[in-house]
Amino acid sequence: MSTAVAQPLVFVQNLGQWPEELRYVARRAGLMAGFRDDGFELRVTGKRGAESASESLRISFARGRISAEEEVTTRFHYLNGTAPRRDARGFNSLRYAGVSDGVDLRVREFGGAIEYDLL
Repeated sequence: MSTAVAQPLVFVQNLGQWPEELRYVARRAGLMAGFRDDGFELRVTGKRGAESASESLRISFARGRISAEEEVTTRFHYLNGTAPRRDARGFNSLRYAGVSDGVDLRVREFGGAIEYDLL
């Protein structure tokens, strides 16, 4: 009998392995989150009965600066066609500074789910 261990959600920098507008991506089974300079999109996939289903939530900001926080020691490597992407850094959280006057937004994993906090 095997027991699956949930891996922590890591925000991986984009070195060209994903579309250019994405600065960071976090993925796990059933979840894909893409983070741009102007906001982010969460996409959840799964099954509804025998059918596949997908839901998306997109949050956009008129302003703000994205930065990564709490770097992890793991490095990520990707092979897209003939162009390998090596040593992409991963982070435990992302911060959008200045989304409104005096307000920052932090995105992170908490209790196995993705969450965001207004700071």
